[in-house]
Amino acid sequence: MPFPLSPQTIGALIKALAEGNTHSELGTLFMSLGVEQWDQEGERINKEKRVHGVLKGLRAADDEPAAKAALALARSAVVAGTPRDGAWRRSAAPWWQPLLDALAADGLEFDKERGLLVPAVAEVSIARERSLLEQALEARGWVDAAEHYRQCADGIGSRNWESANGQGRSFLEDLIPRAASELGGAKAPREPRAALQFLRDKGLLLEGEFDFARGLWEMCNSRGSHAGQSSEEEARFRFVAISAYARFLLSRLD
Repeated sequence: MPFPLSPQTIGALIKALAEGNTHSELGTLFMSLGVEQWDQEGERINKEKRVHGVLKGLRAADDEPAAKAALALARSAVVAGTPRDGAWRRSAAPWWQPLLDALAADGLEFDKERGLLVPAVAEVSIARERSLLEQALEARGWVDAAEHYRQCADGIGSRNWESANGQGRSFLEDLIPRAASELGGAKAPREPRAALQFLRDKGLLLEGEFDFARGLWEMCNSRGSHAGQSSEEEARFRFVAISAYARFLLSRLD
């Protein structure tokens, strides 16, 4: 699996962590993330070299835990530098926007509302799409579906692909029958495949929609939350496809 941060982002992150933390704070941060094994020099060197050593070690490790730790370091820096309003008002740290720009080039954006780094898609804000979908679900009172979707998105953000896939399946399992009931009446079945067939028989699906939705549901039933069976590419695809179809489906209920 490729390391999630480019050399440009690593450089921006080194600057952000070094300028945004004391030596003691860096030590606590590294220990909390379980990366202190790469903090060999500790306070004996300047902060930039210290952070560089840890990130160099994580990049060389080239495994899933190292990737998650690197993203956690990036998230901690972005959160620490975020501007605030209100009584605790502060401006963005000078290194904050350069770090965001570097992360965006790596396909990551900052969801300020939740304090998470989430996948970015060209011309599409995943954070905005997620926010709009959650608002639509909660406005209808579909709290279980909203919670499954929230956990699916959090799994993507934390690179827990199995968890994301499992929650994505649970989200569709709740969403499709609810939508079918509103579109086709209270007699709609409570099982997703049957609910989709019900909508098809009533002529309430667009041409090709039945095959797409059924295929998405069947895909989400494969390799779900089984450890080691969910790849990054598949999990990201499922999340984007589920998000897009859910918003499309909900748009027809209003």
